[in-house]
Amino acid sequence: MSNRAVIVVIVVVVALLGLGAVLYGGTYAIMIGCAVAIIGIVELVGWIRRRRAKPPLVKQPAEPPISYEDLGRLFEALDQPNPPDCTHTLAETEAFLKSHNLPVALTLDWLRANGGFCDCEVIMNVAAKWGENVGWEPRNEG
Repeated sequence: MSNRAVIVVIVVVVALLGLGAVLYGGTYAIMIGCAVAIIGIVELVGWIRRRRAKPPLVKQPAEPPISYEDLGRLFEALDQPNPPDCTHTLAETEAFLKSHNLPVALTLDWLRANGGFCDCEVIMNVAAKWGENVGWEPRNEG
């Protein structure tokens, strides 16, 4: 149970105690009960609104942090005939970026934002989206 849920439960219990005070008399108890009930209702309404709110849209970077020419070279380097099994890392991409003195962290973040979470996904997802923009075409394997 989350902290908010615990708070809501406590507020409801106190509100019910306030209602009991209303039924059995007691001025201070009535005021406290009403105040707590109002706070509980406000908190509950806020919680419901937050739950219904749409998640914020993640703004994808419009342009890569490296030149189109460098991005095309990266695709060329990763597009190997008979590639090895995927290691589920961006090791080859990172090595390419370092060897060409390109911004590693920014480029890896941009690649991930465009679906490239490993070297093979850079080719399968990012190159599929950006290959035409950078003038890159997959190798003809035939």
